[in-house]
Amino acid sequence: MTDSQDKLLPLYLNGKHIGRIAFEDAMRSAKDGGVELTTKGQGRKWRITAVHLAAARLPHPSPCTLTRSDSEHNALAYLGAHLDPTQSMREFDRAVAKVAAWPEVHDDKAPVISAGKVFGATFLELDDSRVVTFA
Repeated sequence: MTDSQDKLLPLYLNGKHIGRIAFEDAMRSAKDGGVELTTKGQGRKWRITAVHLAAARLPHPSPCTLTRSDSEHNALAYLGAHLDPTQSMREFDRAVAKVAAWPEVHDDKAPVISAGKVFGATFLELDDSRVVTFA
């Protein structure tokens, strides 16, 4: 093997081999936390045998974001529906409290219209000279 082949390591994603990565790139990515290294041996015989890409984690939603399950639980609680064995009363109570608090505590990631109030919107002055009317 040549030196350049010695420095290429197998690259895996979810247990499936997807290619090779240079030793230097693997070390840099491991320091940044983007990959996990599989090693073998101890002391002078220690070596890296494979590089595994870390699975991307989904961002956790904001605690004040209303989810589909929150909406469904709120509606079922409002209607007084009976619980299934898989549902808990705590989920219903949390959903009702979340929906009730929504007008005061809202998701600040996007403009929101809640209870007749607009939150997070940017307002611009309207230039009447650029408006076209067909009257």
